[in-house]
Amino acid sequence: MILDLFLPDADGRQLLTELRKDPTTADLVVIVLSGSDSEVARAECLALGANTFVPKPFDPASFGPLVDSLLESDASTELREAAVAVAVIDEPSEPDGPQSVLLAEDDDLVAALIIDRLSRDGFELVHCVDGEAALAEARRNPPDVAILDVKMPKMDGFEVLSHFREIPELLDTAVIVLTALGSEHDVVRGFDLGADDYVLKPFSPTELAARVQRLAAQS
Repeated sequence: MILDLFLPDADGRQLLTELRKDPTTADLVVIVLSGSDSEVARAECLALGANTFVPKPFDPASFGPLVDSLLESDASTELREAAVAVAVIDEPSEPDGPQSVLLAEDDDLVAALIIDRLSRDGFELVHCVDGEAALAEARRNPPDVAILDVKMPKMDGFEVLSHFREIPELLDTAVIVLTALGSEHDVVRGFDLGADDYVLKPFSPTELAARVQRLAAQS
């Protein structure tokens, strides 16, 4: 569902709240469109259950791949949930520990902001400063969510993402691509390679945390 935040006779946030409360529409994929690109609006919509937030005006060329990616991610989640539902568990399951996030970012300041915000949300983070190190770490310890900067030394984020989608142990890792503001080409390429979401720099740590929480909940 593509939901405009400001409708003539209704508030998109109220409609989104009602959609998530109704069992028949609780799992509906929702893209929120908004003429306001404020950090507060983004964070609020993601917290209410929006799958992603798109400010207007937007690039039509990147919108189609965004929809395709969300639908594919939703279908994969349904298959995983179905498999869990029919699985026979003979022994009590161990309590889940903190969910893991792999951060591949060579900018120390950006990395520090992300680590601080996600650590306060209870995530366990591993930080790598180049693509080769990130891929090696992911092979050793597959994360629940990976945040990949596009421009990194040794191996860029796209190449790392491409490897992720070829390695069976990393197929279920949700991937967020970080890219520079206005790089619509990077957004399209990321979705083509199998990214689950993207965040444009400069970004709000609160918004990024909301996106990570949403993807982690689906893993």
